Amino acid sequence: MSGDAGPIRILAVDDHALLREGIAGFVAGQSDMTLVAQARMGGRQSSSFRTHRPDITLMDLQMPEMNGVDAMSIAIRD
Repeated sequence: MSGDAGPIRILAVDDHALLREGIAGFVAGQSDMTLVAQARMGGRQSSSFRTHRPDITLMDLQMPEMNGVDAMSIAIRD
């Protein structure tokens, strides 16, 4: 990573805790990345996205409460 931009800020959204934990573990081992938040369901993702403004959101597209496409549409619209 070049310059003083800081680490890449990541939000992880998935209804499976094991996958979120795996992402958190991977990101923790990267000096140029930081996990700013995690969410279990798509509806909660919108709030996390607005609060943390991540550079990248890793989102499960098939979640029981709200699918990832709808959740991202809401987050970027707000």
